[in-house]
Amino acid sequence: MNAAVAYRASLYGLDQPLGLPPGARRRNNGDLNGRSPLAIEQEKIARRQSFIPVNWVQYKDHCAQEATTKPESIFDVVWEQEPEVHSVREQAWRMFTIFPYRDAVWVVKIFLTLGGTLMAIAATFGVVTAQVQARGQKASPQALGFDINAATILTTDFGLILLLIGASLGLVAILNAHRGAMEPLDIKIGALEPPKSYKPALLGAKSWVWLPTRDDLTALWAKVPFRAGFVNWVGLVVLNVVVVTTIPGLFDPADTQRILLAVQLPLFIGFMLLVVANFSLLMWLQDRWYKPKWQKAAWLSAFGSTVGSVSLTLSTLYQFAGMGLSGALATLVGRWVFFVAITIGFYDLMAFHPNSWAGVGIGGR
Repeated sequence: MNAAVAYRASLYGLDQPLGLPPGARRRNNGDLNGRSPLAIEQEKIARRQSFIPVNWVQYKDHCAQEATTKPESIFDVVWEQEPEVHSVREQAWRMFTIFPYRDAVWVVKIFLTLGGTLMAIAATFGVVTAQVQARGQKASPQALGFDINAATILTTDFGLILLLIGASLGLVAILNAHRGAMEPLDIKIGALEPPKSYKPALLGAKSWVWLPTRDDLTALWAKVPFRAGFVNWVGLVVLNVVVVTTIPGLFDPADTQRILLAVQLPLFIGFMLLVVANFSLLMWLQDRWYKPKWQKAAWLSAFGSTVGSVSLTLSTLYQFAGMGLSGALATLVGRWVFFVAITIGFYDLMAFHPNSWAGVGIGGR
């Protein structure tokens, strides 16, 4: 669920504003074609960001000229630096005050968060229904005040659709992580040209593409986050079969065997694919397979997604075994853990997201 964020973090890092060069973070990263001219240029820029070389003889003459014409100013400095964020509370608050609507990864997180919320609500409805049925009663609208079966189906279906949309856009976001443009930083000293930083392609930009070429697919397939994102997408496609098979009236409610095959089998296959996708991303985020990164939000998000996928897979096995209440409880745990994992991934994206980039902010942010 966090593949697009993790992949972009491997290029630029999410523990600081965007701008690090491709190829400067870790193995399996950035540059699609080795040391391309862009990567070489970015390495030069990275070195310039902490120190801007100045021709001091020319600069001294410039200052002397400025002193004669503008005695109130020796040199002009325009430095619009983003405010530093220190506490976790301030970082979390950025999730609700910054809206980078042109950043595809942010749009992905919005879809995933909404979908995860609906799925968690549907799981809660499912537990209530299972508890009522365990007492030998029917979960009728008269007993509960609303049609809980219809509410469960609707929230599940819309949640799955939103998750699939988010996963689809996530693959496109990974494709466009390398297709940004060189943009000047808001730093200027005298007449010197300000340094530039590399930014991912934005939605609606000329550099943005929707369909990959064969070379793009070949290069991206070598990256673990892209493969994990693709397997995750396939799993969600399989899960969305349930959107069709749960249409009321399609199957006889008394034919439990057919309902199990039409509903629980796609769920089992889809959740197994999610386990594979999230576990592979989890291992990729670790430096060593035996060394977890509990202090990293990206790792916690991938870990929560893996645990949630395992719990959801077990829930389908409980349903096949006729243990309805146990299956509903496993579904409840899995979906809420998934929701927490998605929220942590959203925090991981927004905690250090550049304020004035790709969108708008409120409250002076």
